Amino acid sequence: MPRTANNPQLRDFDEMIEFLHWLTLFLVTIVFVAALALGLILMSARAATARTGDVITPCVIAHRFEPGPIVNGHHRQPTQSEIDARAQELWARRKTSAGSC
Repeated sequence: MPRTANNPQLRDFDEMIEFLHWLTLFLVTIVFVAALALGLILMSARAATARTGDVITPCVIAHRFEPGPIVNGHHRQPTQSEIDARAQELWARRKTSAGSC
């Protein structure tokens, strides 16, 4: 027995209550679908931008920076010019072997 069966005043609002129920369900569904679509769009956009640009991708290479000679029992730190030269060498290798990793 519906809750409005004994009350004629409430029976007048049955159609309105049912309409509001379906409207709420429809709006919640629309918001959910829109949020899902936005999430998928943002994920694909981020994946597309991650592949473009000048980003270093990890690649296994056989050459490492060799530390300098041992001084007083410790390896010396490389100078800035040695670091820059090694970085230039690695960038040159990366550009010549683009996509080979």
